[in-house]
Order: sequence, then structure tokens, then C-alpha cells
Amino acid sequence: MPRTRYAISVVEFIIVAVVCVVIAIVMVPRLTTAAETRSDETQLRQALQCLRVAIERYQQDHGVLPGAARDGKNAAETSAAFVAQLTQYSDKDGVVANEPTSRFRYGPYLRGGIPGCPVASRSGYCDVTMMRGEEVVDAGAAEKTGWVFDLATGQIRTKSNGADGQGRAFATY
Repeated sequence: MPRTRYAISVVEFIIVAVVCVVIAIVMVPRLTTAAETRSDETQLRQALQCLRVAIERYQQDHGVLPGAARDGKNAAETSAAFVAQLTQYSDKDGVVANEPTSRFRYGPYLRGGIPGCPVASRSGYCDVTMMRGEEVVDAGAAEKTGWVFDLATGQIRTKSNGADGQGRAFATY
């Protein structure tokens, strides 16, 4: 009984190699983009968590949301007051100072400043647009706005119009 030898020819080997290369060329960019999107999502969630904790702590200490009252220099309901009250020392009324004293014993709630928005179209922007419901109260530096803060609800979100890998808008995080 003759023996049958199984082997692949050089042509078959080349065809398989070409198919593998084509698959790699198609899949690597998709995997890289998916990993970058997940990284953006994670960074956004972390930045929002940091901001939300700071806002909550400020409200617990002062009885009002940051930016709702004057900070001693800036008018109430402005992004400047919001930023100052979260990043500087403050008294019970929300008036800010650069150094702590017995009067200015609260904060700062964000020692590194307002974090930059980590997602596309607003990446690195840290200014805040102040809203009251649907009404814009203070647009801040509108072209550099990374965040939107609602004085009616105390909610903060990104101003990015991007979406995550599942199609969920970053602004809904």
C-alpha cells in the first residue's frame, strides 16, 4: 500500500501569508482606535469623578454650589467664580483667598486646577460654561470650554459632541 504524503505547496503558503497580512492591515487600526477611545472614556470618567467630588464637598461646606455666589472678585454665576471657589481657599460665604487663614479655612477642592477635558474636539480645554437649566448664564471662553455646569441641578458634563465605542455621547456621562 503506497504512503500518501500531505504537504502544502509554496503557492498555498504564500496565499495564506497574504491573507494574514491583509487581515492584520485591516484590524490593527481598528484595535488601536478602540483602545484610544477606551482610554478617552476612562480619562473622562476620572475627570468627571474628580469634579463631581469637589463640587459636592464645596456644597457640603458652603451650603451652595460653587459659582452660585460671588467670590469677592467675580460676580455670582460666572465661570470665573466657579473656578476660583474650587481652586482657592474660601470662607463660609465663598469669598476666596490665595492663602489659608482662620477665615479662609475651606478648600481648595481642586489643587491642580480644573482638569482639562480629555476627549476629542474639547481635548485639554478646562474652561466652564455656566448654565441654569437650558439658559446659558456665562459662556466663559466659549471656544476653550471643556465643561458645562448646571447651577439648577449641580451637574457637570463635558461639552464634547463625541461618543464612545458604543455610540453613547460623552456629554451624557
